[in-house]
Amino acid sequence: MSQSHPALGETLDRIQSLAADRGQTLHDVIDPEGLADAIALPIEVVEALLNGETLPPDDIEQRVCQRVHALYLACIARTGKRPTDVRREIQAHLGRSHEWVRLLCYGRKVPNVGDLHKLRDFFGVSDSFHFTDPASHALNKALQPYLRQLEAESGSVLATLLRDFNAASLAYRGQVMNVREEAIVTTVFTALMNPGGLLADAVNASGPGPVAGAAAG
Repeated sequence: MSQSHPALGETLDRIQSLAADRGQTLHDVIDPEGLADAIALPIEVVEALLNGETLPPDDIEQRVCQRVHALYLACIARTGKRPTDVRREIQAHLGRSHEWVRLLCYGRKVPNVGDLHKLRDFFGVSDSFHFTDPASHALNKALQPYLRQLEAESGSVLATLLRDFNAASLAYRGQVMNVREEAIVTTVFTALMNPGGLLADAVNASGPGPVAGAAAG
């Protein structure tokens, strides 16, 4: 199936909207090359997704091979080591043959689960990095810090409420809220925190804390 990801489109729409409010464009507020490095994808793929393009079909094996190859090239660029030296280090780390590692690094050998765990350790990728993530899904995850930062800087009522009452995990657990959902949550939070409301009295008495805990009390 093609790599179409509605959540990515929604995230990009929100980032573009917040950037436009500041008189900026999408590329003014994000770093495509940094994103490409973080999710081990070619910059051309990231740019295509940022432009709203749908990628051609792929499979899990292709994704894994592509990511390993990208991490290999990034390691060479970052360390300045010769390709043969990097492959020799990978060989020692995996306990594989020279030829097997050469094919792996060129994206022509599919590693098994055990190899992937060792490669994760060797390349030092983040816990949220997954070799099998579709490109659109990986990019959507990588864009979330940009989105959260822009929302916090926008000074919106919702962003302020979430920050003040330590409820950020509520807003960003699972899928990103769309505009309608955000409006509903903002209205509810504002009503609940009205100084004349019972919940506001309870929160004010106990001090700022997780909203879920206050509601349960």
